[in-house]
Amino acid sequence: MKDKDSKFRLILVESRIHRLACYYKRTKKLPHVWKYESTTASTLVA
Repeated sequence: MKDKDSKFRLILVESRIHRLACYYKRTKKLPHVWKYESTTASTLVA
């Protein structure tokens, strides 16, 4: 049960990252070639 909740939370966080990335690309604060990758993110957090 806890694993399902964790997966759901991960989906929510990644969708928020995607929405923010779209916003920052539109406002030109992020380059258009920038892409979120979960493997890179897990390396940065760990």
